[in-house]
Amino acid sequence: MKKQLIILSTLLYSGFAFSQIGVNTPEPKATLDIMGTTFGIKNGNRSASWDNLWFNVGSRGPSINASGAEDGIQFNVGANAIGTYGDEGQVLTTVATMRPNGNVGIGTISPNNNAILELSATNKGFLPPRLTTAQRDAIPAASRPAGLMIYNATTNCMDFWNSASWVSTCAAVTPPAGTITAITCASATNIGTLSRGLAASGVTSVIPYTGGNGGTHGGQTVTSTGVTGLTATLTAGSFANGAGNLTYTITGTPTAAGTANFAINIGGRTCTLSRAVVVPVGAISSLNCGGATNTGTLTGGSAASGVSSVIPYTGGNGGTYSAQSVTSTGVPGLTATLTAGSFASGNGAITYTITGTPAASGTASFSINIGGQACVLTRTVSAAANPPALPGASCTANSFLIPYTANGGTANGTINGIPVTATITSTNFTSGAGLTNCFGATQATTFRGGSASANILTIKFNKAVSNAKVYDTFTGGSGVDC
Repeated sequence: MKKQLIILSTLLYSGFAFSQIGVNTPEPKATLDIMGTTFGIKNGNRSASWDNLWFNVGSRGPSINASGAEDGIQFNVGANAIGTYGDEGQVLTTVATMRPNGNVGIGTISPNNNAILELSATNKGFLPPRLTTAQRDAIPAASRPAGLMIYNATTNCMDFWNSASWVSTCAAVTPPAGTITAITCASATNIGTLSRGLAASGVTSVIPYTGGNGGTHGGQTVTSTGVTGLTATLTAGSFANGAGNLTYTITGTPTAAGTANFAINIGGRTCTLSRAVVVPVGAISSLNCGGATNTGTLTGGSAASGVSSVIPYTGGNGGTYSAQSVTSTGVPGLTATLTAGSFASGNGAITYTITGTPAASGTASFSINIGGQACVLTRTVSAAANPPALPGASCTANSFLIPYTANGGTANGTINGIPVTATITSTNFTSGAGLTNCFGATQATTFRGGSASANILTIKFNKAVSNAKVYDTFTGGSGVDC
């Protein structure tokens, strides 16, 4: 009894001194401060009474508990300026009810047994979370439960997640026909490059508009004019409410360089989208110098004439290439020249014309580099043929006779197997008698030297010749090198 009086005395002292009461604590921090894990209110003083309410304060979280609550727990709120604990005419409104079977009601004291949550009101609505499309999509997909619902503030529709995608409830309502007040093709943002003869890839035009009404449009497919072969496609969708952009994807192969025009007609407004089509930079996938077709022959010391090499390639893109000149190595003195042009679309060939005078015999090499590919073109340079020895009938295959009748005119023949024409002039020469020359051929008239101290015979060929000799027709006559 003494111990009880001491505790009561201490308790009363705390209450009078500080207007605070502590239970199981000598230092209360509130008007009533109870230290413990369980405390409650019970209807009756019977040990078997089950109509009670208690609070558990565990280390992992508190709980509010009730037993004998056949009608559940009600949360009542009133805006009363009088009364205490519900007396003196206080008016309380039940804002929420929790039933023993787990049903929750807001605005009702008797939520439907088949509803986990019932909202009841005659002058208020249900306001779900309002998210933009971007905010909705930012919800991690891995943790989106099927049935998650939001109000989409971008589309003004209710959306729910069906475990695979967001589904808009607006799909059941026919949206308004889309309209805009202006569209500006001249301000389009163009992406990608259009090249003549090349299939368009990754090419789009983003066209701005204003005054969208949020309605739908059926998209558009527009073929190009000016430069043909292209199509601009807009997929079906909806206009924004206000300003926005439309993205047209351009496909196809432009037939020429120039300007491709697209007549845009959408949402009640029109404009013309123009895209430049350029000549592509030439490119090929392979170049085969080893398969070249060679025309003409090259002889050391002789100027090249009518000599060319046609080199095949594959994978041409139809683009252009610049003129090119490649000097020879191995045997110097030659140049392979390619005039500017365009590759075919696919397979084709380019022709190099070879000019110059090879310094020697051997192999002349040309390092070809064009259209992103390289190879080495080789041409054989033959040694110049030596004049035949005199006399001998065999020399007639590589030489010819010049009669006096050709004086002041021309004579045709063969030098080292090459047909040539010689223009003949002379000084102090006269016509001589015919004779049989050292080649075994009969010559009707001959050149006869005059009495002047200078007898000059000029022979001018229409082609470059080298390593040639001129012989007189007297038996045993001496040869004169030219």
